[in-house]
Amino acid sequence: MKHFSRFFLFLALAAGMIAGCDPDIVLVGNHEDLLTVSPSQQKISADGTASFTFTFKLLKPSKNNVKELVDLKETETIATIHFEATGGTVNPASATTDENGNVTVTFTASDLENFTGGTVKGIVKRVKGKVADQQGNLATATATVLPLNAEEPGGDVQDEGLKKADGLKDNTYVYDNQSYTIGTSEQDYLVYYHKTDPEPPYNSVAVIEFCREHPVNNSVAGGMVHVTPEMLGKEIDMLANENGMAFIDFWTLKNPNQGYNSETNPQTSLRTDSAENKAQLEKATCKVTKNADGAGYTALAYFKTKDGKEAYYKMKATVESSW
Repeated sequence: MKHFSRFFLFLALAAGMIAGCDPDIVLVGNHEDLLTVSPSQQKISADGTASFTFTFKLLKPSKNNVKELVDLKETETIATIHFEATGGTVNPASATTDENGNVTVTFTASDLENFTGGTVKGIVKRVKGKVADQQGNLATATATVLPLNAEEPGGDVQDEGLKKADGLKDNTYVYDNQSYTIGTSEQDYLVYYHKTDPEPPYNSVAVIEFCREHPVNNSVAGGMVHVTPEMLGKEIDMLANENGMAFIDFWTLKNPNQGYNSETNPQTSLRTDSAENKAQLEKATCKVTKNADGAGYTALAYFKTKDGKEAYYKMKATVESSW
């Protein structure tokens, strides 16, 4: 009996090799860890929308029954994900993942004025590539859409400037009435660093940084440094804060072949890291909260210069980078 089992196993392995598939990479059942969504919950923006990125991960068993991540690019694996929504609509309704396993969708509330919450559910319907072609409800992940008046850790936003920031979609900044979004190209990054030292001002729960490189003659960098445990969930006057720092740098890249800070590519910086920089600002306020799912932090910041220009952003960092 054992000999027959081995014979059929050999045939199955051979068939996989002939087809160009890896016989070890097989999805069985509805593995929740094969599909994730970021953010897992998000408050709807003032225009009635919220965006979510679903990420498909290919796993296979390794030694000691530990699941091993498989490189999607090497296996040329793509997944087809169908999306369902409650409380509104989701676009696209179905899509295939990119080479990194990602699909970003937009939820739109059916009735923003009376919106009390909704969900976006992603269902992996098909996986193909240099793996066994499989179909069915292979994996699911669900994101929660919160109403505008939803409570957040640390209480509701009170500051009028931070309310403008809080009304933005995730990973969006506004400078001088122009809006931009981080994460639209491979050059963008949005990360947080986690560090705890015994002595202030280096007792940082997080350093949140973001950057958008110049696809169309502009670049931005920004973030918050030395976010201490006492700051979490609170609205902080950064002009009065001696240790923490919030900043946003903006370049107009008229000549992408020349470096920053040149006469050709002038830079505008709004920073709270020195008395000289603070003197240029009428207001600088921030609020940092731990994301509800525990994955990273959300940062709100608002700046107003003494000549009346405004800059503000809402950044959700879910990827931790080495210090």
